[in-house]
Amino acid sequence: MKETHVFHVQSVMMFLLLDVQNVDFLEMNIYVQNATLKVHKRVKMMGEVLLVYEIRPETTEVTPKKLEEIVRLKLPENVKMQNNPEEKPLFFGLVCIIGQFIIPEEDGAQDNLEDVLNSIEEISSIQMTFITRL
Repeated sequence: MKETHVFHVQSVMMFLLLDVQNVDFLEMNIYVQNATLKVHKRVKMMGEVLLVYEIRPETTEVTPKKLEEIVRLKLPENVKMQNNPEEKPLFFGLVCIIGQFIIPEEDGAQDNLEDVLNSIEEISSIQMTFITRL
């Protein structure tokens, strides 16, 4: 999806200074008689999604810090995990972590994250507790 904005030349400089990071494609058509500039901006429909998971360790030997380190090492590049996830005592000495992840809002991103988490040997199970669009 593309938006087209037409500005008078004096107002374009302000636009370029304030919003240049969001401009993907710039086309300049300067007409001598009316001095206009066209700026095409691709509107990014994709946002980010916050997912919160309860991540349970396989055994009591896997500490919450160790679990966090293992998860961070396995995460895909496009997934960010919060620092210092909350720890939640379960039973029989097991302590899970509450991991908050930010993923791109695109098809398959959530499935990809869950596949990665489920493939980690030290994790017995995961459960999503919250999801929202950022």
